[in-house]
Amino acid sequence: MAIALNRLYKEGKVKRAAVLDLDCHHGNGTEEFCFEKNPYLFISLHQSPCYPGTGLKSRGNCRNYPLAPKTEGDAFFTAMDRAMEEIRQFNPDLVGFPWALIPMSRTP
Repeated sequence: MAIALNRLYKEGKVKRAAVLDLDCHHGNGTEEFCFEKNPYLFISLHQSPCYPGTGLKSRGNCRNYPLAPKTEGDAFFTAMDRAMEEIRQFNPDLVGFPWALIPMSRTP
């Protein structure tokens, strides 16, 4: 995801991009790429505790929503609503979805 965003930005095809990572594992590599780079907003909804053990707090333009194992229903949708509002406020040209999806409900 970071490589694709960087290329699109450098080619002038996007001025602002958001990443919404919905996975069991925190997207620590993408967060490190986006951190403190104004044209990017990184948001991760992920299980915690879980590998790699990162993403426990938000920092700068990187928002983390660590969720307890087997989170579902209202708790999940509350976090998702907050994430979507942050994306709307950021007003990106593009929203990227990393797709190495490992459903939280299927991960021990």
